[in-house]
Amino acid sequence: MKIKESASHIQYAVMNTSKPVITALLILITVLSACSKEEENLAQYSIAGTILDKQTSLPISNIRVVRTGYQLLLPDTCYSDIQGKFSFQFTDFYSATDKPVTITATDIDGNENGGIFKLFSMDVIFATSDWEKNPNSATFKGIAKKNVTIKMTK
Repeated sequence: MKIKESASHIQYAVMNTSKPVITALLILITVLSACSKEEENLAQYSIAGTILDKQTSLPISNIRVVRTGYQLLLPDTCYSDIQGKFSFQFTDFYSATDKPVTITATDIDGNENGGIFKLFSMDVIFATSDWEKNPNSATFKGIAKKNVTIKMTK
């Protein structure tokens, strides 16, 4: 009688301790399969540009350029170089109807770059023509490139 009770307790203990393990394994499998599907929906994006003085068409250096937008938790920042060039490269979820990415340019050095320039902001939207088709995919998931020119006024 005691052996049956002990066996019964052991079976109960095994069943109760294996449930969390099985549950954890099922959750892990679900997460991993979701991650692979999300990776299939990722795309690389590139925004490159030049910042110019609107009056002289000369490049403006040391302008802080901030990227904000869809699914971006923290702003991404870069600075224009001596030729007025800047660029952002980032990976995000692919969307056929991309939300705009906002680019904001701010003069941070006063007169050192030729004057005090006003804040400039623009929305960048990736069009179908901006996509380089991924040869391993039937969709446009791959690389989207956008070139912009920002003309700032004093």
